[in-house]
Amino acid sequence: MSATTIPAQTITIAPATRAAADRLIDAAMANDAGYARLAELVDRFPGRLSGSAVLEQANDWLIARMKDDGFANVRGEMVMVPHWVRGKESAMLTAPRPLALHFLRRPRKSPPPTAHINMTARQALFIRSPSQ
Repeated sequence: MSATTIPAQTITIAPATRAAADRLIDAAMANDAGYARLAELVDRFPGRLSGSAVLEQANDWLIARMKDDGFANVRGEMVMVPHWVRGKESAMLTAPRPLALHFLRRPRKSPPPTAHINMTARQALFIRSPSQ
């Protein structure tokens, strides 16, 4: 398979907008405060799934930090988000004969599709021993 180069899009940005964007970029690059804030967020509130209590706590914490930093008009907005709870997972070989499969799942950032997944052997990862 060969890589294809896709040309960058040309977008015209008004000079005043460009100047404002440049000021924001320069301020963000002047120190590592944003990165430190992000690191603290992910350390304090891991697993911020949509609709979870941990996400609500993280939002409250971020709002408080922004107010502490002197930002004006900081507030949370009410939004409707799906709340997903992991159910029982299973895998079944359907051809050439039915066979229940044992597997280890990889944690996902989003819920799996509700429909059945058709997978070929080329798409599956087979582990023949615990040392693999």
